[in-house]
Amino acid sequence: MTPRALPPPRVLLLHPWLDFHGGVPRSYLTYAREAAGEVELQVASAHSPEGEMAAAFAELSVPVHVLGGGSTVEWVGRLASLVRREGIDGVVCTLLRTLAVARLATWGTACRVIFYASGISLVLEDPLRRALFGLLSRSVPIAAVSRAALDHHLPPGRDRSARRRPERVIQLGVSSAASDPEAAPFRRRGRSVLGIPEEASLIVFTAEFLDWKRHACLFEAFSKLAARRPEIHLLLIGDGPLREALEAKVRAEPSGGRVHFTGTRFDARKLLGWADLYAHPAVGEGFGLALVEAMAAGVPVVAARSGALPELVVDGDTGLLFEPDNAVDLAARIEELLGQPERARRLGRAGRERCFECFQGEAFAARLSGFLLEALDARRSGGLERKAASPSAI
Repeated sequence: MTPRALPPPRVLLLHPWLDFHGGVPRSYLTYAREAAGEVELQVASAHSPEGEMAAAFAELSVPVHVLGGGSTVEWVGRLASLVRREGIDGVVCTLLRTLAVARLATWGTACRVIFYASGISLVLEDPLRRALFGLLSRSVPIAAVSRAALDHHLPPGRDRSARRRPERVIQLGVSSAASDPEAAPFRRRGRSVLGIPEEASLIVFTAEFLDWKRHACLFEAFSKLAARRPEIHLLLIGDGPLREALEAKVRAEPSGGRVHFTGTRFDARKLLGWADLYAHPAVGEGFGLALVEAMAAGVPVVAARSGALPELVVDGDTGLLFEPDNAVDLAARIEELLGQPERARRLGRAGRERCFECFQGEAFAARLSGFLLEALDARRSGGLERKAASPSAI
């Protein structure tokens, strides 16, 4: 009997929120934009997405489902209804909570849960949470955005050789300006709209204001430089729970007038066209999508020697690394590049070339699709064969 061709599997990408300062939502959007129809995508979130994010998915004809807030039990019930109503074959989740919700919601169904580790989650430092993750991820296909993230999430007792399988590490990619107009950087002269002088040396950082992103370390380094370099300015793109406290601290400093807060920006990649240098001080970063976006724009980068960042930046070749939480070292690396503009341009060009080689959105989508198909096809094929063999199917 000739095997029947399977239609593209229906895959649901699950995440608690969909906003542009999050690397996971932006990666979901890149995947939706670059995937070549090998899977039929839908997206689900606990909260309503940002308007621009919802519009971007709608333009790609990708349905977005809002599960709503409430308790975990309510979330499980809504997701279970969605999976059954839409005939979802696989649910992709990236966090411990969404993994728990997805396992409960798909219990007793043919839908498979897939875990795509997008970060080095601090909750897994808790022994009880790590044990829970080990239990929930049993028999669940696991991939990760970096080797660091995979090493952190691979549960004890799982086949450690899985780390050597290339499809298990699926680094994120960024769309080109050809497929995403928002990827084209603004021209430098437009920076004056934010009160940044045309002749300024501008340092940029894009991230949610969370402790592990280390905005405070970057501001400390900036303050050290600002005392002797009146031309430098700092642009902080994003929002989050620690933003208000940092803004208050910045306003109390002599250099505070040269620090600019934009909030969340749909055009964050375009703003990179105004940058002379991109700094990424985060510790325990699972990937660093904003850093890769800066490299794609040809901006020289300085990043912490922490988490997955050394996997992205080749120190001295495609950017510079500094010791984590060391504002003195960060200031020295920034000043090193600002004082050597030709070297900075060379590093920026090399970083951009590395993006073309390693972090293209189309290649990322192909790798992720391959992993999803591998995880889902065996189960779907088996289900189809059993259905064909049953008396009711004759």
